[in-house]
Amino acid sequence: MSDRAYQQAVAYARDRVQGTPLEREKGDTIIHHPDVLRLLTAMRGEIEAMRALLLVGGFSLDKAHEEAGADAEFWETRANLLIPVIKGWLTERSLQLTSDALQVHGGMGFIEETGAAQHYRDARILPIYEGTTAIQANDLVFRKTLRDGGAAVRSLIAEIRTDMDEIASGGNGVGATASAMRAACDTAEAALDTLLARANSPRDAAASGADFLMMLGYLSGGWQLARGAAAAARSAASGEGDPEFMAAKQATAGAYMAHSLPEVSKMAAKISG
Repeated sequence: MSDRAYQQAVAYARDRVQGTPLEREKGDTIIHHPDVLRLLTAMRGEIEAMRALLLVGGFSLDKAHEEAGADAEFWETRANLLIPVIKGWLTERSLQLTSDALQVHGGMGFIEETGAAQHYRDARILPIYEGTTAIQANDLVFRKTLRDGGAAVRSLIAEIRTDMDEIASGGNGVGATASAMRAACDTAEAALDTLLARANSPRDAAASGADFLMMLGYLSGGWQLARGAAAAARSAASGEGDPEFMAAKQATAGAYMAHSLPEVSKMAAKISG
């Protein structure tokens, strides 16, 4: 739904003429307005991160069924950890993303002619059915984090750090992305420690649940975009694939690090406050 709203917003922005964008020519469409570009760029980054994380969740479930013994246990634990994060983060963000798509349309988005408002209305049910965000957060905090002393979350953060170390050592111009992600991992782990310290105060832990869920969502989304940017950089360096596609993957990851990853620090600050 977020992607449908995004695609419609891009199509509208490429066609609509209103005002003269800064440092552009009269008659240029609104996609050249800096704030419209900001909205569309941030939307694209989050949507790609969401789709990638959803695939990782599905892969984890498949591996849990395919493997046996300790390997199956690992993947089952990973899948169980990601399920509330995926459900909660994706659906909560769909509200803002469809709202941003409506914003790109301006006043035209608020009426029925464009259909942009329908995406926004349809997205509103997503954080409610199949378990509200609060229910997903309680599952994440009490069953997936406090119960094992934070082991599953630490394992996830450790894997992200390992991937970022490999990306940083590989060069190819994505070192800044890896550095941003490593800093976010440190922030997230500190927030985890704060949450674990509240294990004997269930109400306090529950009050931080939604922020903890969203923090892990932004962190995990950044993880996937960083991996994608690194793969694109390697392909570009070796002359494989479409150069424009590879460049776009790296640019999208960079935009996510600038516009969305800072939410990890914001959520961590709320948890620690």
